[in-house]
Amino acid sequence: MSDSRKKIATRGSGNAACLIQSSLVLSLLLVSACSRYVDVVPTSDEKEAMNSVLGFLDTVNESALTGAFSGLDSESYTHIVTTQTLDETGTVTTSSVDILDAAAFDPYQLPDDRGYNNARHETKFLYRFLADTTLGDISAQVVDIRVRAEAAKEVPVQNIRFFVDRESLNVIAIRLQHRTESLLYKEESLVYMEGVANGSGMIIPSRFDFQTTVKAFFSDPIRLSTSSVFEAIEAGEAVSDSVAAGATGPERS
Repeated sequence: MSDSRKKIATRGSGNAACLIQSSLVLSLLLVSACSRYVDVVPTSDEKEAMNSVLGFLDTVNESALTGAFSGLDSESYTHIVTTQTLDETGTVTTSSVDILDAAAFDPYQLPDDRGYNNARHETKFLYRFLADTTLGDISAQVVDIRVRAEAAKEVPVQNIRFFVDRESLNVIAIRLQHRTESLLYKEESLVYMEGVANGSGMIIPSRFDFQTTVKAFFSDPIRLSTSSVFEAIEAGEAVSDSVAAGATGPERS
């Protein structure tokens, strides 16, 4: 996966996309300024697992998913977005549902440096293959990369999971969690994007979710959640049966 260790290109909308992008940039700045270097020496088993996972990721096609969210147009897709704000207890304080023009979405990119794809930080993560799961009618192999507790303050990306179609080796979903904390600021966010194969086997967009909690010094926390569902206009129905049924994605919260 030549670009699997580089970037995830996804799409958002309006203020939510701006908040995500600003949050990620600030995360990187704060981590660079406030973190200390932790030298981690993995055990032989941990190093073997790391090499196995990274070797596998080099063989999969992440762009099959990320490309599905690029260049969406209003003639092919409708975008339905649910936006919620929540209080400190998790109670929803405001909620809205909007049907938007897919062509109006502004793209944004997650950081090129995910930590595990940086030689300086790769040993600060634990690597493993999880049990297979089913997305739609696809059997997906799950790869989990999680930062070690002692190194969590060094990198904003805390955990990333890839869901890979065993037959085509296309990545069909990505779940990414990042966190930053300093004396003046704390941010925790979760991004989940999922695609589904159409009749010809091409991955098309299904859903994109974003959740974040931001707490600045001397201010109340801001909690925002957006859940985007993409409907294929040509098919006349939601591209994912699980989405149409109102199901949540695999371990997104």
